Amino acid sequence: MEDQQSIKTIGIVGGGKVGLHLFELFGSSKFSKVAFITDINASAPAILEAEKKHIPTYTDLLQALKIQVDFIFEVTGNAKVAQILAENLNPENTKLVTHEMAQIILEVVDEADQKVKATSIDEILNIKSEILSHMEKLGQFVKNIEGIMSEMNMLAINARIEAARVGEEGRGFMVVAAEMSKSANTVRQVTDEISQIVAAIGQTSNKIDDSLLKLK
Repeated sequence: MEDQQSIKTIGIVGGGKVGLHLFELFGSSKFSKVAFITDINASAPAILEAEKKHIPTYTDLLQALKIQVDFIFEVTGNAKVAQILAENLNPENTKLVTHEMAQIILEVVDEADQKVKATSIDEILNIKSEILSHMEKLGQFVKNIEGIMSEMNMLAINARIEAARVGEEGRGFMVVAAEMSKSANTVRQVTDEISQIVAAIGQTSNKIDDSLLKLK
């Protein structure tokens, strides 16, 4: 069970673009919980998103400050708002993160996220390259087998012709021809299955491309 004491409660003051980014960041973490969002604009993006997820929202800053939280992120950039927070917060109970520091945090997180994405894309591309290489080898393998199978069919036909020509003495040729035909049919089934596998791998490669587009 998650240690409840390790979960930090967050209050976000400012429901604009930065506030929304913070809401999504902290809301998706198992180590934090957004306790409220406040903005004088009831239609601010972060306010609307919080309401969808039943997170308390306020247009009155002082009303919001009645909720005890571990950290408050002030992202309005408004000096008056920052002053109100400084006057009404007990620094021993609640830490104030200013607009500038919140922006730096987001930029660092975004930078780290981009690095992870870039590394993941490189690794996926390497895996895809290996898959395509194996597909090419399988395709060549199938072609080689089909060539051998064609030769076996030709030999079987020749054996039947020779058996028919010599009559009773050609029974041995007929048996050989029959066995070669069976072997050729078995090989054909194998190549068909391999072709299906190659097609399935091709579909997987397409899915990889779709995933890469989502990462970019």
